Amino acid sequence: MGGGGNYLKSLQGKEIDLAVVWHPFCAQGITEGWAQYPTITHNATKTVGGLIAVLALNRGFMDKQREAAQRLVSAYVDVVKIAQADPQRFAKIYAEKAGLPEAVTAEAIRYTRFDVALPLASIKGIAKFLFDNGVIARDVTGEVEQYHTYEFLARATGRSAADLGQSK
Repeated sequence: MGGGGNYLKSLQGKEIDLAVVWHPFCAQGITEGWAQYPTITHNATKTVGGLIAVLALNRGFMDKQREAAQRLVSAYVDVVKIAQADPQRFAKIYAEKAGLPEAVTAEAIRYTRFDVALPLASIKGIAKFLFDNGVIARDVTGEVEQYHTYEFLARATGRSAADLGQSK
């Protein structure tokens, strides 16, 4: 049980034979030479699509603090732009903030496709996956569409809701 670090420790101690972990934990094993990538890529999974991060705000905050919500989403978009434009710089910042060797963070982002699009189908897939696996107590898949908004992301990117994934 626990996070990726626990799995790495258990693998190295030969307490377990296999673990499927996410980055940067996978990258740690890769750069140290004792792990391998799976034969699938997270960017192609049908469960969550290529999403590696989702930013969520509760309705109360969003309604009462609209400017703060917009600034938060805009800051996220700005960071993604930095990562897209200069992966080496992003790896360096990531290493510094995460307290990891830069080789690990560079490996962690090597196959990552940075994009702020947020397909509605992926959001629903995540919700269903979380419910099916006991992470959330209730299946909210059918409610996602009525609560999800592309308003802040569209404003931050200058892209339409349809282009950002509303109809995908």
